Amino acid sequence: MLLEEIKKIISERNIKQKDICKALNLSQSYTSELLNGKKEFSLELLEKLCNFLNVDIKLVDKYR
Repeated sequence: MLLEEIKKIISERNIKQKDICKALNLSQSYTSELLNGKKEFSLELLEKLCNFLNVDIKLVDKYR
C-alpha cells in the first residue's frame, strides 16, 4: 500500500513529522491525519511529498 511505503521511507530516513509539515505547508494535525490514513493525499500533496522525500513520483503510480 502506498501509505505504508511512504511511512517506511520516512522512518528509514528518520524524518520528523514537523519537517513534513513545513515542506507541505500543512498543520501538524492535518499531516498526522494524512500519515495515519484518516485523510487521503491529493495528487498535489503526493507530488510535494515525493519531491521532499526525493522519491520518484512513479512510486505513486505503482499503487494506483
